[in-house]
Amino acid sequence: MANFIKRVMDHLFNQVLVEGLANSRWFQKFAVNSNEMLKQMQEKGKGNGSVLNNQFRAEFNEELAKVQSTSTRTKPTMKK
Repeated sequence: MANFIKRVMDHLFNQVLVEGLANSRWFQKFAVNSNEMLKQMQEKGKGNGSVLNNQFRAEFNEELAKVQSTSTRTKPTMKK
C-alpha cells in the first residue's frame, strides 16, 4: 500500500513540476539561451578542434621521441 501511495505522489509531483517548468517564462528563456550558447560553442569548437589535435600530436610525438632516445641509451640490466 505504501508503494502505491509513493508512486501516486511521485506522479503528481512530476506532473506539477513539468507543467510548472513548461509554463514558466523564466525557464523557457533559460532553455533558449542555453541552447543558443551551446550552438555557438560547438561552432567555435569545430575550427579549433583540428588545430588543438595537431598541436597535441606534435607535442606527444616530441615527448615520445625523448623517452625513446633515453631508453635506447641506457640498457637495463636484468637481475637474476
